[in-house]
Amino acid sequence: MRNLILAVALLFSTITFAQTSVKAVNFNQGAAMTFASATVDYGTIAQGSNKFRTVSFTNDGTESLIIKSAKGSCGCTVPSYPETPIAPGETAEIKITYDTNRIGSINKTVTLQTNAGVKVLKVVGKVEQKTSTPVKKNASILDQ
Repeated sequence: MRNLILAVALLFSTITFAQTSVKAVNFNQGAAMTFASATVDYGTIAQGSNKFRTVSFTNDGTESLIIKSAKGSCGCTVPSYPETPIAPGETAEIKITYDTNRIGSINKTVTLQTNAGVKVLKVVGKVEQKTSTPVKKNASILDQ
């Protein structure tokens, strides 16, 4: 009899627990930052070349996207970003400035803190030393 009462109590507690309402989570709510590419590729460029690149993104969410901060992995990579909210469906740009006077491989990151979470962009490429043009000597002056 004791086992029967225990079994019935267990059955009722299981049914009661199973009937507890659970709110459905809709993962499509909120802001969502979508990039065509999370890599900003400078390619192979000459020293002192154009130091600016832009990367476009879209807010694919249902709420305004707010970029709280953007930081480069070092002082040679400086991002600038829109400081106003980006409405759902809107497209905007992040502008990245890299010090193209630094010779060698580019392998940096830009970290964005947003209300949609943290996003990391890779900045890659290569800066080659600018070749100097040799000065031509005027033969008539040197021969004299």
